[in-house]
Amino acid sequence: MQIPSGVTVTIGNAAVAVKGPKGALEMPTNPYTEVTQESGELRVTRPSNSRRHRSMHGLTRTLIANMVEGVSKGFEKRLQLVGQGYRAQAQGRNLQLTVGFSHVVNYTVPEGASVTVGESGSMTVGNSSVPFIPIVVSGIDKQFVGETAAAIRRIKKPEPYTPSKGIRYEGEAVRNLAKKQS
Repeated sequence: MQIPSGVTVTIGNAAVAVKGPKGALEMPTNPYTEVTQESGELRVTRPSNSRRHRSMHGLTRTLIANMVEGVSKGFEKRLQLVGQGYRAQAQGRNLQLTVGFSHVVNYTVPEGASVTVGESGSMTVGNSSVPFIPIVVSGIDKQFVGETAAAIRRIKKPEPYTPSKGIRYEGEAVRNLAKKQS
């Protein structure tokens, strides 16, 4: 894989460190693979074609590629807070959510990720129009950004019986089930 300009990669005995304009990441190397750098290009090789070596080769290559992309461009996950009367507000490292509970939920955003709350809009679900608030989780570590977005989504998962109230990923299809008839 090509190393973009402004990104430096340091390969040690036990780790690969990547440093770029957005930050620095480090990952321990796998004993089943060998990482080398030649003329602005990274190569991951394996000692044999055994199943274990092939799987570790692909995993290591992908993790290093994600590190390089993260320190140069960054990653983001987009969420939507959907529901009448639901609110979200970012204050420093805290995200305050009003999602139908008897209290306001305060989520402390961990170091390594940042959360921004956008302007509310409306979306069409079935025959009705429901308000939503976009929430963007961003950072340089792809796995950590995904875990942070999943933790925020877990606060109020989308409900299947009402017009999609809850926190969902942008573009996520929520199956709306019919209400029980009495």
